[in-house]
Amino acid sequence: MTSLFDWLTDPTIPALPRDRLPEYVFRYMGSDGLDATIRYRGLRMNVWSNMNDPREAKQWESTGSLTAIHPYTNAEMTQRLDDVLRRSAHLMSLSLDRDRSPDAEPDSLFHRGWAKAPMWANYANAHEGVCLVLDFPAVCEALEEHVGFKTSRYRNWGRINYADRPIRIDITGAFADQAALDEALYNFLETRYTMSGLHMTKNTEWDYERELRLAVVDRDLENHELDTPINLPLGNCIRAVIFGDAYPDPAGTARTITTALSPNAPEFLQCRWIVGAPGLERI
Repeated sequence: MTSLFDWLTDPTIPALPRDRLPEYVFRYMGSDGLDATIRYRGLRMNVWSNMNDPREAKQWESTGSLTAIHPYTNAEMTQRLDDVLRRSAHLMSLSLDRDRSPDAEPDSLFHRGWAKAPMWANYANAHEGVCLVLDFPAVCEALEEHVGFKTSRYRNWGRINYADRPIRIDITGAFADQAALDEALYNFLETRYTMSGLHMTKNTEWDYERELRLAVVDRDLENHELDTPINLPLGNCIRAVIFGDAYPDPAGTARTITTALSPNAPEFLQCRWIVGAPGLERI
């Protein structure tokens, strides 16, 4: 049986086809994110308002013609559309292996999900953070346990579609109150491929992330629940912690995590960049 370390350092591992469920996925974060993950025993599902992409972080509006019938106002209508479609949604962003470049050296590991230099730079505090290796089936079980199915909840998971196109929310009509608008919003959410177009699409500049995303829309959240992250139970989801090249004290943090998560402690590794190429060392 292949060990996790051997799998992570195998240069022949190909990218999975889009219809294949991965066994392992990767999640980059800073040291503060790691501390919170361990302290609260949870995997954070973030909210759209906290994203870096303006497509996700800025208010969504209908691309169709909406009219508010007095006393209902256009401002109320626009805000409600954004509350239901964007601010009520949660996501977990994960990363995958990519295909090896045709000109890559046979033993290079640049294509592996833990070896993405832009991800280390942008999401792991310039190599001072970590990359978690997660058991994806266990993550899906945690999602089912904590955010199970109900009629007012829409869930999707899969690879992000990268496309240079604006958001399309083609809802039209005249609405006298929130109940009437909600009916149109709920019908829109239940239309096939709506979540794929809204919640599973990013502009092509982000394609270096090779993102696999879990997305959940809870249409009936209270106002105080909007834009509020949630945690999935950690369980045994973490299989390895890969410390960045510049992480200040990987051995000390590994001891702390082992104590906190025993008997489900993960493996501990460190990503090292030697003459510009990524490699892994055991801690």
